[in-house]
Amino acid sequence: MTDTLIQRATKHLQQLCVTIPTRLVGTPGNHAATNYVADQLAECGFAVTQPRFDCMNWTHGISRLLHADGTR
Repeated sequence: MTDTLIQRATKHLQQLCVTIPTRLVGTPGNHAATNYVADQLAECGFAVTQPRFDCMNWTHGISRLLHADGTR
């Protein structure tokens, strides 16, 4: 049983981390990952809904953490 669980977990991680590596909010990868998880839950008999909602979009850029006195 443990081997089966490990294999199933590995399959899901492969799909979500390798096949769909970019899952930033609002991106095609995020939609693909959401659909994948919804499909997996539906196959297990769960009633799945995917309500739409507005959210901020993530923009990748440079970030910096500064101390209160302005130093790095």
